[in-house]
Amino acid sequence: PGADEAGALVGYDAALDRIADILDDAADDLADGTSFFFATSLGQGDLGDDDGSLTVAEYRQVNRALAARVDLYREDWSGALSALDGSFLDASGDPETGAYHTFSTGAGDVLNPFFFPLDGGGDGTLAHPSYVSDIAAGDNRIAKVVQRSAARTFDGLTSGYDVGVYTSPTAPLPIVTNAELLLIRAEANAQLSRGAQAKADLDRIRTAAGLGPYTGALTTGPLVDEVLRQRRYE
Repeated sequence: PGADEAGALVGYDAALDRIADILDDAADDLADGTSFFFATSLGQGDLGDDDGSLTVAEYRQVNRALAARVDLYREDWSGALSALDGSFLDASGDPETGAYHTFSTGAGDVLNPFFFPLDGGGDGTLAHPSYVSDIAAGDNRIAKVVQRSAARTFDGLTSGYDVGVYTSPTAPLPIVTNAELLLIRAEANAQLSRGAQAKADLDRIRTAAGLGPYTGALTTGPLVDEVLRQRRYE
């Protein structure tokens, strides 16, 4: 097809394979480059300079982070681990470090569409009640929800809690974070029967959340269940 024409409809697996190919091609281009001809601003935390801008090398790290996510979807566990080797994953770093989409009130920019005033009566984002009822005691991620003055029903969901992740109309939105990469590595290692390695990354996530180490079995099923639980709260 031409540049403005849609390509052929393909199945899930073929689509993921194509996305992986595009990311790999971009990674090769980024490996050969030294600078961009345009300003960049995707960084947050320790990723990027103080103004949030990324170097070409750091952009390649983000590319490899996204490639690891795609490999996880493809159940290519070894591929995911290989991609993570080129990413910004940092076992001792801040889980929230990563690539973020930024918003501003400047001309031509847009505001964060997921920000809503807390305890409002109009459009909003309710937290599912099970987020609160299922969370482990002492998990500091409970701060991601805020109790309302009264429960409300919105789009078929009744809840007494608002989502409080985004605190302003210009709050950045994560594209991929260090926490996600740690959980991708934990899941890949769990699937490859490397229980000790999976537990190490799970414990880093749990410790950052104020929880104790994982104490379950070091076999694939229980470890993947724990990965999914931690991914839910991250």
